[in-house]
Amino acid sequence: MDLQQMDFKNKTFLIAEIGSNHNNDLQLTLRLIDEVANAGFDSVKFQLYDAKQAFSASVSTADVGLQDVYGERPWWTVARDEIVMSRDWFKICFDHARENGLIPFSTVHRPEDLNFLVDELGSEILKIASIDLCYYQLLERVVQVDRPLLVS
Repeated sequence: MDLQQMDFKNKTFLIAEIGSNHNNDLQLTLRLIDEVANAGFDSVKFQLYDAKQAFSASVSTADVGLQDVYGERPWWTVARDEIVMSRDWFKICFDHARENGLIPFSTVHRPEDLNFLVDELGSEILKIASIDLCYYQLLERVVQVDRPLLVS
C-alpha cells in the first residue's frame, strides 16, 4: 500500500506508534510490525532522535524516578543505550513494514533526520512534533520536501 492508493474520503488512516516499545530488541520490533499489519493498520511510526541532544546532560535517572530500574546515571545514556531505536535498524524496519503493506515513517526533529528519512529511507510521510513547531529552520526545510506532513 502506498499513499497514492489510499482512499482518504472513505477510510480512516490508522497509524500504529511503535516508538520505543520494543525493549531495544530488533526481533521484537519486527514482530510488532507483523502484529500491526495483522491488525489492519495502514502505517507504522517509529521514534527517531539523538538522545544526547534530546535530553539535558544534567538530568539523571533519579530525576525521572527510574534509578531503581537503570541505576544512577545520566538519563540521556539510558535513552541512547536502552530505549532509542538504533539508526541501523531503520532500514530493516522500514523494509519489513513495506513488505507487510505498511507505510513506515518517523517524526523529524533535526535536518539530518530529514535527510536520513527522505534520502536514505524514502519515507512517504513526515511528522513534526509539537515541541518543534517553533523550530523555523527545520520547518522551512521540511515544507520544501514533497511529502505529506503530519503536525502534532
